[in-house]
Amino acid sequence: MKTMVKRLCIYATAAAFVSWAPLAHAQQAAGRQGPQADRGQELDNFIKDLNLTPQQQEQIKKQRNEHFEKNRGAGDELRQKRLKLKQELEKEVPDRKLINALVADINTLTARKLQDRVDSILAIKEILTPQQYKAFQEKIRSHAGPRREGPWQ
Repeated sequence: MKTMVKRLCIYATAAAFVSWAPLAHAQQAAGRQGPQADRGQELDNFIKDLNLTPQQQEQIKKQRNEHFEKNRGAGDELRQKRLKLKQELEKEVPDRKLINALVADINTLTARKLQDRVDSILAIKEILTPQQYKAFQEKIRSHAGPRREGPWQ
């Protein structure tokens, strides 16, 4: 049972990363100067290549903005908690209560990010037609580069 849950989590994480990686880079690049500013243009081209209706384009942009607004700072908070955990574990006499609290916080943040990612993917699937979603996945895979092999691919 635990193996099945782990595989499901791995699959969901991999699917989420593959589905949103290029969009995340494009969102982060918004407002930047120089070569990184081209990433915003990449997202526009990405959306245009899917032949979305204007309504679908608006829905995708709204969904993406909601997703990033909801997760703003969660990655930074997760990194900070992991760093604190590492520092505490490296102490000669670590505080077990603090470690347990940090582990619980990290688990909560990780679960929240995973759930948000899965919700976002499902929202995208509702916006796109099956053919558009298939093209979306193929385009993501071509941009994402090689991945590790495993049962989730």
